[in-house]
Amino acid sequence: MDGRRGREGRRGRGGRRGPLRTVRWGIPAVLGILLGTAAAVLPPGTPVPPAAARETAPPAVEPVAAGAAAEEGTGSVAEGTADTSARSAAGAGTACPRPRSGVLPDGRGQDRTVALTFDDGPGAQTGAVLDVLAREEVPATFFVVGEHVVARPDLVRRAVGEGHLIGNHTWDHSYPRAVRGGWTRRYLDRSLGRTSDAVTEASGAPVCWFRPPGGFLPSTVLPAARGLRMTTALWSVDSLDWKVQSRRAGTAAEHRRQVDAVVAAATGAAGRRHPVVLLHDGGGARQATVDALPRIIDWYRAHGYTFVRVDGSR
Repeated sequence: MDGRRGREGRRGRGGRRGPLRTVRWGIPAVLGILLGTAAAVLPPGTPVPPAAARETAPPAVEPVAAGAAAEEGTGSVAEGTADTSARSAAGAGTACPRPRSGVLPDGRGQDRTVALTFDDGPGAQTGAVLDVLAREEVPATFFVVGEHVVARPDLVRRAVGEGHLIGNHTWDHSYPRAVRGGWTRRYLDRSLGRTSDAVTEASGAPVCWFRPPGGFLPSTVLPAARGLRMTTALWSVDSLDWKVQSRRAGTAAEHRRQVDAVVAAATGAAGRRHPVVLLHDGGGARQATVDALPRIIDWYRAHGYTFVRVDGSR
């Protein structure tokens, strides 16, 4: 639209400005005549929507079948269509607020708040995590991996339906060193754009938040996230649940020790008014995280915290 307007202006300065002005001013007159005619033909009392309302009304969002989403989402990031980031930016721009500046390690709010966040899913334990959150009536934020969204769209749909926030965690969770050339802007545009598209196709929800895998922040991250109308959020309390569960518990006693370790790390928020807690529902076996979650919730409640999503809503 802006480019087209610019081309018209340049042609106008070349001597065609008069005819364009005539056409531009003639449109309202034509609309007025048409609306007047419609009003005369329609029965009395039939409402005729104003032209502004017809032009600005958002288009209806048609549901996309999970099967279709899965077919379109297969393959590597490099195989994504060239207009993926453009389509995501256009879609997110109508629903996401202006991205906040910088990187947010903590949450926000008037009272003491805590945001529980889950990375790397949806995974095998995501359903169990959602069960606990539903039982405890706690909102959370899930930073999802695009290829996992395509594999389990029903879990993303459920999370959104139960009031949780979905954030972008790249298409395949590759660290910069694992990508040829690193996280270039082109790579991030495709990876983030494709992931946001997958979330929206699965759930209808816009994606307004981004968390880089591993917390890596090369200079390309913030511009890429902002280009898709996303705010970049990290964390202030790390549960280290991924590290605790890197070795599978061989006995019930070892599992209990893993759960205790996750609880201890996840509740290390002394002195913080708005901690953002990093947990994981994907990327491997996460049963210790599931079993630790009720105790983590109890601890924060006992210390006067209100649970919020990373956007501050409850």
